[in-house]
Amino acid sequence: MKYINVIYTRDSIGGEDDNRADTSFRVGDSTTYGELFSLPVSAGFLPVPLSSDSVWALERGGVSLISSLEFTCAELAKPSKATIASMTAAGMRWGDTERLHYRFYPALLDYAERIFALNGGSKYMMWHDGFLDEYNVCSVPPGIEREWLLKYDFHPKM
Repeated sequence: MKYINVIYTRDSIGGEDDNRADTSFRVGDSTTYGELFSLPVSAGFLPVPLSSDSVWALERGGVSLISSLEFTCAELAKPSKATIASMTAAGMRWGDTERLHYRFYPALLDYAERIFALNGGSKYMMWHDGFLDEYNVCSVPPGIEREWLLKYDFHPKM
C-alpha cells in the first residue's frame, strides 16, 4: 500500500474566522474520496458545520473531487467510493504529498455557477464529468443560465 501525506487548506469565511492554518493527514491509497473529505471535517477543520444551504467543495488543483452535497443532500447521499488507487489507475496521478483545498460557496447558486462555468454551460459535460446531479440539486432558477451564458460568453449548442 502506498501512503500519501495530504495537506488541507481552506477558504476563510470572513468575520472572526482568521484561523486558516493548514492541517494534514497521512492516508493510504485505499482511502476513498468520501474519507478524504470527512477526515478534516471530523477533526473540526471547517469553521461552520455542513449544511444543505451552503457548499464546501474539496478541490485538487482547482478541480472538485467531492462536495459537501454528497453528505447533506438526501438526493445525493452517496459519498464517493472512488479511491486514490482507483483514480491513479484511471490516470489521475497522486504524489507522495498532495495539497487539497476546501472552497466555500455560501449559497447553492454560487456552487451551481462554478459547475456551469467549468463545464462551458454544457449539461452533457456536467453529466460526463459527474456533476449533473449536484448541479440539478442546486435548483437554478429559470433565466439564470441565460445570464451565465452571456456573462461567460458561452455559445449554447443548438
